[in-house]
This record gives sequence, C-alpha cells and structure tokens, in this order.
Amino acid sequence: MFRAAVVIACLLLCSSFACALPLSPEERAGKQIYLTGVGQGPIQARIGIGDMLLPGTSLPCVNCHGRDGRGRPEGAVVPPDITWQRLTKPYRQRLENGRDYPPYTETSLLHAFTRGLDPGDNQLAAAMPRYSLSRTDANNLIAYIRRLEDDHDPGLEDNLLRIGTLLPADGPLAGPGRMVSGLLQQLVEQLNNRGGIHGRQLELVVRDPGPDRSTSIQALQRLVQEDQVFLILAPMAPALTDGLEEFAASLAVPVIGSLISPADHAHPKWVFQALPGLREQMLALASYANSIPDQSAQRALVVHAVDPGQQRLADLLAGRLRDLGWQDVQTRSPPEAEQTAAAGQIGTVFFIGSGSELVDFAETSLQADPPPLLLASSDQVGADVLRLPQRLSDRVVLAYAFLPSDWTAPALSLLQSAVPESMGGERYLALQVNSYVSTMLLFEGLKRIGRDASREALVVSLENLHNFQTGLAPAMSFGPGRRTGALGAHMVRVDLRQQRFQPLGRYVNP
Repeated sequence: MFRAAVVIACLLLCSSFACALPLSPEERAGKQIYLTGVGQGPIQARIGIGDMLLPGTSLPCVNCHGRDGRGRPEGAVVPPDITWQRLTKPYRQRLENGRDYPPYTETSLLHAFTRGLDPGDNQLAAAMPRYSLSRTDANNLIAYIRRLEDDHDPGLEDNLLRIGTLLPADGPLAGPGRMVSGLLQQLVEQLNNRGGIHGRQLELVVRDPGPDRSTSIQALQRLVQEDQVFLILAPMAPALTDGLEEFAASLAVPVIGSLISPADHAHPKWVFQALPGLREQMLALASYANSIPDQSAQRALVVHAVDPGQQRLADLLAGRLRDLGWQDVQTRSPPEAEQTAAAGQIGTVFFIGSGSELVDFAETSLQADPPPLLLASSDQVGADVLRLPQRLSDRVVLAYAFLPSDWTAPALSLLQSAVPESMGGERYLALQVNSYVSTMLLFEGLKRIGRDASREALVVSLENLHNFQTGLAPAMSFGPGRRTGALGAHMVRVDLRQQRFQPLGRYVNP
C-alpha cells in the first residue's frame, strides 16, 4: 500500500512540474534539425509544384509546426499537428478535404519527410517540403518527434507559466523585499485578471536568498531545479551581485531586471537589465563631462571605493576618458585620492562609492577654489549628497536612470495601484520603478513570442525589442550584443545652498 502511494505521489509530482527524461544524443540531434534545419549531413528541401530547391535551414520544421508540433496557421495554410500521439492514433483519420489514411509509423513518417506522402500514399499539401537528408538525420528527427510533445522548458504548462524571484525576507533588505514581492504579485494578479498571456496564467514563486552567497546560490538553484520556474524576474540578491550572469548561463535560465546591478559585467546571453546600472551611469557621466568645453584638458581623478568590482569600473571609466582624448586621468581609492586632490589642479572628479564616503572625501580633499566638477551616480550617493559642503554647490552633477519627466499618467496610476502606501509609498521609488519596468519588459517579451514559448524564444524576442516604452523610464532597446535596455542617464545638478536638484534637460546615451 505504501509503495503504491509513493508511486502515485511521484506521478502527481511529475505531472505538476511536467518532468521528463532528458533528451538522448540522437533526440538532441533531431531537435536541432527540427528547429534549425541543420543535421550531421547536408539537408535540402524541395517545395511547390516546381520543386524549388532550398537549403534545409530555410525551411526548418518549426517554422510551420511550431515548437510544440501542433501547427501554426499561415494564411490559408494550416499545418497539421505532428505530435506522436496524434500521428499514431490507432484508427484511420479523415480530413476535411476527404483524404484519409491509417496511423503513422516510423517508416511512413520517413516517407512524409522525403516523398511528401501520408501513410495512405496520398500526396501531402504542396506547402509541405520534401527533404533530402541522410538516414541518420532522418532517424534522429523521428526520434525527436516521438519526444516533441513533452519537450518543453520548465515552468511552461498548457495553462500556466511559472516565474520566480529572489527577495530577502529578513535583515536590512526585508522591507524593500516585501515591497517588491507585493508589487510583483499585484502586477501578475492584474495581468491574470485580464486573461493572462496567450491563454496562460502567470504564477510567481518567491524564495529568500538568505544572508550570504552560499544560501543565495542554493535559493537560485531551488527556484530553477525544484520550483521549475521558466525565468527569474527582478531578483534582489546582493551576494550574487558578482556571478549572477554565470549562474544564469549554467542553469540556462533568463534573468530579467536584477535589482542590484554589478559595477561591471559582460552582458551575457541570459541576463537582461531594464535600467542602466552603475557602469552605464558612470559612462554617461564621462560623455557628459567630455561635452563641456575645455573640461578634458584638465586633470581628472576617478575615485573608487576599496572594492575589486569598483576598481575595475574605475579602470574602465579612465580608459573611456583616455579614448575620448583626456590627457591626464588617474584612478585612486579615497585615502590615495586625498593626497592627489591636495596637490590641486584637479578639474574633474568621478566618484564611485557610497554617499557617506563621498561626503567624507569632499570634506577632507576638495578644498580647491574654484572646486572641481564632481560627478557621481544617484543610485550610489542618494540623499547623502545634500550633506556636501556648500562650496561645491552647482559643481555636483548626478546621473539618474529615470526622472518624473519620463512618467506617463496611465503607467504611474498602474504602479500606484500595485504599491499601497503600507508597502513603502515613495521610500523605495527606484526599486518600484525598476521592478515595474522589468515586469512590463517580461510581459511584452512573452506577448511577442506567442503561445509557442520557450526560454530561447524569449531571449530572441527581447533581443528584437526596440524603443519599447514602459511609461516610467526612457525607451528601451536590446540586441544580440546589448543587454541593457536604457543605456543612458539624465544629468541633474545639485544646488547645495537651496537643497534641491535641478535637471539639466539632458539625457546622455554613451
């Protein structure tokens, strides 16, 4: 009795998570043919009454039959369902055009590929190519078609698409974590109430990344391997700031909109950022400073916190300035920078570090008259910038990923409806906007790939997104080599005497 119960439980678990055995090498080779038309040997296709000859890559099976094999109507052409269960039904099938035939076998399916004939020796539609391929490639393709119906990415079911995120439940980030969790849940619920996407409801799974890198890695692995999520949305896992991209690649799972961006990253395949991170903002500041007449002729100092990632960013920024023609650019940590600044003749200071570090550095090091131009990211320094000495007033410029001028009334209303005052109000505005635009980016990517979804298809869909408007941020564009949607930043001057911020009306895209 116990053994039977265990078997039943396992079957239920497998059905709920759509588990299946991994594809064999032959099935993987067949999948490549099905998706791309590329086999171990040359593949050619003849099509139409005139037997036009084309390479197999021009007419892969997926183009007409879809990733799930169920067929996608193209105008007047309605490709049939070629899942193995449908092809091998144990009775003759009669189509609307009067053609009838017995169940398919592997042999008759080979004849369909190569001769354009069904099991009843009837000619298939003229739109069906006749392929010339080796017997090995044919066997591999048939092997994959036998598995086609149950070969889909985790988290993807007939009526459900499961997404996951990492959000802290304890510690100093517990408040922001709860706010983001509530916001994402509300946006998903609103979408589901409108019917979901292509007949699927979305389900959000939230895991706590825990206090350190080890627990964060475990939480990410559990989301992908145990919870079987299709993708990761807006994760907040500080311990994975360096390495999230590598983990995403190793798990082959898309990540959209990490809420804590690394100082430097490689823009790999699987990770998409909606808004510019520290790297992009600092490069935008470099472009802004370079546009000021004679600024590049002065001595520049890049000050960075004592952190390997930020030191690498400082070196990158210094290299960009030199490429732009700046003659004297030095990188220093705050203690080293104090001596350099004391020597005078510094025209521009780029600061990479926290707001408190910036204030300490400015009070001890920026005594020159006139003071240098001081440039930093608003994401790093925050409201601490208002504690800078007043002698630096109007000499401080911050980079902002977005401003209220980017907002539209409908998007702002939707955001406010999803974030009750009790969940943070305006305290976590940057996180709210980043979470919102990342979610809109996900929804748009899913809409564009249609019901025939896959992780690879989502990646391609996002890569082909250009000038996408979320209503709360600058337009976003991606590409095969571009993984940050909005690359630039708004320039804002700080009036320390009046304690206010003055947008310069410039959006700089480096």
